[in-house]
Amino acid sequence: MNKKDDNTITYIAYKVMILLILLICIFNASAISRIIFLPHYSEIEYGDFTIITSYITAQILFSLLSVLDIGLIVVDYLNLSKNS
Repeated sequence: MNKKDDNTITYIAYKVMILLILLICIFNASAISRIIFLPHYSEIEYGDFTIITSYITAQILFSLLSVLDIGLIVVDYLNLSKNS
C-alpha cells in the first residue's frame, strides 16, 4: 500500500455496514420504537397515539441517519474516484 493511500475503501465499507444496520433498524422500527421510547411512558397509560408517535419518530430518526450516511458514502466515493 502507498503511504498516500488514506484507506478510503475501508471507510466506504464501514459506512456501507452502518447503512445496512440502519436499514435493518428502519424495517424493524415497530419493535425498536417500543424498546426506545415506551419505557418513558411507563408511569402513565399510553394509547395507540403514543405508539404511533414513537414509531414515526423512530422511522424519521433512522431515515435521517441513513440519508446522512448515504451522503458520506457518496463523498468518499467521489474522493476515491478523484484520487484514482
